[in-house]
Amino acid sequence: MPAEQILSNARLVLADQVIHGSLLIRDGLIADISAGASSLPQAQDLDGALLLPGLVELHTDNLEKHMSPRPGVDWPSASAVLTHDAQIVAAGITTVFDALSIGDINPKGKRMQQLGVMLEAIAEAEAAGQTRAEHRLHLRCEVSHPQCLELFRELVEQPLVQLVSVMDHAPGQRQFARMEKYREYYMGKYHLSPAEMD
Repeated sequence: MPAEQILSNARLVLADQVIHGSLLIRDGLIADISAGASSLPQAQDLDGALLLPGLVELHTDNLEKHMSPRPGVDWPSASAVLTHDAQIVAAGITTVFDALSIGDINPKGKRMQQLGVMLEAIAEAEAAGQTRAEHRLHLRCEVSHPQCLELFRELVEQPLVQLVSVMDHAPGQRQFARMEKYREYYMGKYHLSPAEMD
């Protein structure tokens, strides 16, 4: 990257307005924002494209899908993190809170097995400078899971953990006030027999 770069003829999304203008980047930092197109020959013409700050994603289960892309398939964790990172950056996200669930409703699910593996893979990729987005962790604590508190205590001090949410998917309340709806939803979602659901 050059020491100085000028992005011109852009719609710059600022904190309180969108302006047609130019942006000067010096040593990787924004040095100046000005209205109008730059007349300097080294300016890169963005042809009126939007130029906005990087987006922050507070919750994504995207990494889980890369770890297990299909039933019975476990993808290498380092490759899964880098593929997830590439998709995040391609969407304009520069900071992502990767959601890791403590607890799983699906008896066939791999969330609990993959929890430590995902955390380690993200931490290693971040430490090695392999990610392009800034990765942080969002612990999703399923309070009805028997290991929730124990695992939370183990993980909460990890440096990348910066967001925690408490979830309660117990039947008979909130989204599943009626038990039959709870059964219907999870039997359909996870292809469970009535006995497995019991």
